[in-house]
Amino acid sequence: MKICLVSAYFAPREIGGAEKAARRLAENLAARGWEVVVLTTGPRDETQVLPSGVKVCRIRPGAVLFKSGADPVPGWRRWPWRLLNVWNFIVYRKTRRILEREKPQLVNIHNYAPFSPAVFAAVHARKLPVVFTAHDYFPLCRHYSFEKSGRACRGHCPACRLWSRWNRRYLGKAAAVFLSDHSRSVFRRCLEPLAEAVFPNPVDLSAGQIAGIRREKGSSRPLPVTWLFLGRLDALKGIRSVMRCWERLDAAGVRLWIAGDGPLAGEVRAWAAGRPGVDYLGPLFGEKKHAALVAAHGLLLPSRPTDVSPLVIPEALGYGVPVLGANAGAVAELVRPGVTGWLCDCEDAGAFSRAVAKISLDPGLIRSLSDSCFAAALEQTYDRYMPRIMAYYEAVAGGRFHQ
Repeated sequence: MKICLVSAYFAPREIGGAEKAARRLAENLAARGWEVVVLTTGPRDETQVLPSGVKVCRIRPGAVLFKSGADPVPGWRRWPWRLLNVWNFIVYRKTRRILEREKPQLVNIHNYAPFSPAVFAAVHARKLPVVFTAHDYFPLCRHYSFEKSGRACRGHCPACRLWSRWNRRYLGKAAAVFLSDHSRSVFRRCLEPLAEAVFPNPVDLSAGQIAGIRREKGSSRPLPVTWLFLGRLDALKGIRSVMRCWERLDAAGVRLWIAGDGPLAGEVRAWAAGRPGVDYLGPLFGEKKHAALVAAHGLLLPSRPTDVSPLVIPEALGYGVPVLGANAGAVAELVRPGVTGWLCDCEDAGAFSRAVAKISLDPGLIRSLSDSCFAAALEQTYDRYMPRIMAYYEAVAGGRFHQ
């Protein structure tokens, strides 16, 4: 089967978890014999075939923002991008040309902000079946996750209502993949897809790799208890909740590592400086990220309910790291209390700090949950995930919809 994946950005440019998930999906489909074409943005139009066998077609969609980290973008540079986000005629024309040339049997659209809904129109014009994978709430909220300037934005403003209606006319003709039941429930308030399925993000490790990490972790996790925050440093991911928690924490010797980058990086760096037991590690990749996850006893995940499905949860499972997360939204659904972690009201600094202190005093409990995390990871590998998602793709492509 031949499939076209549409992702706003693609390796080597990966801004967040959605781009990583799209790359891993493309590689795993190609490894299982499917012909995979990826349509993504780039500074110029070009086509290349990666060593994995994935063909990548990059198009310049006009005024696209290519920025890194927390660097601010001047307002005058945002307006052309925002206008093209409503309807990008350049994308429509180029996408139709690529689909005519490649002739995929199915199109799976992931993040489509620089493409605009025009990419759906181009697929519909070719009368191809399409699946939309909801990595965030962009079709319902122009701010992606009902967050604006660090404050809750429920998508009730006039602009977001119009934006939701505009997207509904295109997504209503598509099947959908949701990463959690919570995400599906939010979308179902505004959208009724042709077909739908819930597939949480899988663990990107093989059974052999998980077994190796388990052996390594058993010999390299000394006391004191070390908590890790790993993710984007912004209000949505809850880094300020971690900071408020630590200011009230009454647990001598407990350590905190903060790893990541984002708009609050400067604030976090200043807060961590000179604070005993707290280290700001900056963004981590490769071996440094591996070492941090091996050494960590627990992961802090106080994400707000509008965080669709944090990719750090399956990452933590694969490293046997139990998660202390927020008791709301997708996090509450994906973390199993007493098995793969704990849940609490992370907005309440007192309750959050008490939970950290209580867990830190019981390393035996942490070790037992670590074993449960490894067991859960083995049930959520790509080897388990791919047959289900491939069967769903085949059903959509063949018109066999299952609600």
